[in-house]
Amino acid sequence: ENNVTLMEMINSLIDEGYKANTLSPASYKRIQDTSKIIERDIIADMPLQDITNQDFIRFLGTITNYSNSVISKIYGLKRS
Repeated sequence: ENNVTLMEMINSLIDEGYKANTLSPASYKRIQDTSKIIERDIIADMPLQDITNQDFIRFLGTITNYSNSVISKIYGLKRS
């Protein structure tokens, strides 16, 4: 059974993109900063296969104080 968490997957994708030279240093830093928002929520430590749409909707409800641009970036990380 694979128990990879959301943050493990996101961090892996970020690092792989940087190592493959598909992310500029500035993009790498921006994505890392965006991922820290997810990291502060309990969803970050949940195994991917356990995360439901309801979990993600609840999480999105906790970040409404951020700009639409930041929320879109977070959603983009989730969909990666």
